[in-house]
Amino acid sequence: NYIRYFGPFGIGNPKPVLAATQVSQVSAARVVGSNHLKLLVKQDGNAFDAIGFGLADRVTPESLGSGPLDVAFQLSENEYQGRRTLQLQLKDVRRSVATAHESLSARVPAGTRAAEGP
Repeated sequence: NYIRYFGPFGIGNPKPVLAATQVSQVSAARVVGSNHLKLLVKQDGNAFDAIGFGLADRVTPESLGSGPLDVAFQLSENEYQGRRTLQLQLKDVRRSVATAHESLSARVPAGTRAAEGP
C-alpha cells in the first residue's frame, strides 16, 4: 500500500523501479505465453510470483541457473479468482554477482588465501 502514496502513476510520474539482490529461486524460471519469463522468488521469508513480460527475448531460463538472483522490478497487484497478491513485474534479472565465495574472497588480502603462497 505504501507505493500508492507515490501515485497517481502515469507519463509524468512512472511507477518506481525497485531492486533486490541475493533473491532465492523457489521455482526455476520458465517461458510462458509470448516470451514472458515467469518464476517464484523468495527473500526474508516472503515469496512472490515474478513475471517479465517479453523478457525471455533477452534472458533465457538456463542463463539464470538455480542460484540466487538480482532483480529489478515494479510491484503490482495481481487479482486471480478473487484473490489479490503482490507480483513482481521484472524489468531485468541476472545471476547474483556476489556469491558467498566471492564476497569472502574479496575481503581476504591477496597472499593470505589458502591456495596462494606468500
